Amino acid sequence: MLPLAITSKQRSSQFPDVPTAQEQGYGYMNASIWYGLFAPAGTPAAVVEKINADVRAILRDPAFAEKNATSRNLRVVASTAQQFQASIRDEAATVGEMVRAAEVKPE
Repeated sequence: MLPLAITSKQRSSQFPDVPTAQEQGYGYMNASIWYGLFAPAGTPAAVVEKINADVRAILRDPAFAEKNATSRNLRVVASTAQQFQASIRDEAATVGEMVRAAEVKPE
């Protein structure tokens, strides 16, 4: 398999010779993969905060990060619930821009 482009803003350390899509003239192309936890609407804030604190503690453990993320060229982001919500809003806007720029039409 030969990678053609990296869709994040910067080149991958795994594939340093593979240019980003932006470097190849596709400035609208900026996609990434992320993982997160969600709770049902109405979950008490104290419960969300407790789960968030526990997960953040795990993510900040260097051994966990190395085994599950860093070794796979993934970046660990241990954000607050509010930061995660903002990231989702930003990502939705970015994807919308990519769809419009690529002139994707439903069939």
